[in-house]
Amino acid sequence: MSIDKFDKEILRRLQKDGKKQNKDLADEIGLSQSPCSRRVKHLEDTNIIREYVALVEPAAVGFPISIYANVALDKQTKESVKHFEDAIMNYPEVMECYLVTGKYDYILRIVAQSIDSYQTFLMDKLTLIEGVKNIQTTITMKPVKYSTSIPL
Repeated sequence: MSIDKFDKEILRRLQKDGKKQNKDLADEIGLSQSPCSRRVKHLEDTNIIREYVALVEPAAVGFPISIYANVALDKQTKESVKHFEDAIMNYPEVMECYLVTGKYDYILRIVAQSIDSYQTFLMDKLTLIEGVKNIQTTITMKPVKYSTSIPL
């Protein structure tokens, strides 16, 4: 699906402020309210805009540690991949999970309250998923750049 300059501008502005009122959005991009509202609805209906969320500061709610875990499976069959992915969906600590190429099969971003809580997650959940062969963990020191905005 192609999007034009007005759609891109709507997306730029909503990525910065998802609560922006239609009137303000229309005024800022130079459209009247009805066409602006129709465009936003179309972007939502076509899943270009997937959802609206509040971005929460993890440390402020007790999750100051971000961890990346590279996970290798013992085999990469359709069944083993599905089993791993289904298991990961049940763990709210896992914020992101990507199937990747290379030495590992997945990269996970995990939030934790402490190193001890991560160790518990690792030992009581992640290592117990059938088919997990190897896990390499990287604990982050500080965020340098974090963005949720797609560069349009």
